[in-house]
Amino acid sequence: MILGYKKISEKAIDPIYSTEGSSCFDLFVCLPTRYSKFETDMIPSVTVFDSFNEKDTRHIFQRPCFEDPQNMRSAVNLYPGDRALIPTGIIFDIPVGYSLRIHPRSSTGLKKGLVLANGEGIVDWDYTQECFLLLMNNTKRDVLIYHGERLCQGELVPDLRAELIPVNSVEQKTSRVGGFGSTGRGIL
Repeated sequence: MILGYKKISEKAIDPIYSTEGSSCFDLFVCLPTRYSKFETDMIPSVTVFDSFNEKDTRHIFQRPCFEDPQNMRSAVNLYPGDRALIPTGIIFDIPVGYSLRIHPRSSTGLKKGLVLANGEGIVDWDYTQECFLLLMNNTKRDVLIYHGERLCQGELVPDLRAELIPVNSVEQKTSRVGGFGSTGRGIL
């Protein structure tokens, strides 16, 4: 199966499978220092919704990298509770009948305290715009997101379309009773 992609930023990083056994390919953050050669006065930014659900823009700035303080990299700061559209600089050419699923990498939640604000991103085959990562700072501290970080991963999934039919009743298929969460067994 072929999944085509187009880099719309010269700083975009090609998605890759990190190992032979990887089920998903890594997606990289693409934070430009400027939008294009023709818009040199425009300060690059990302769209952010804060913990009060107010829309804002957060400027991208140059900052020394934690691992290599001599290396300046583009970064954006997310405050606690912020949700941000983080660019990848990639447009995917998803085959008809498939969708792209965006998952967080396990290290993203563990080491940075970032989660996907929508739980899982779903990119339909007819979406032909830049792929963004909808990340949320789930910590009580500011979190820096750097250009080139691998924070999410993508998975190409075949679509299985159901025929949706209204019914008058639903047959009881098991002995399970109760509603949401009814199979949980308490330890207390």
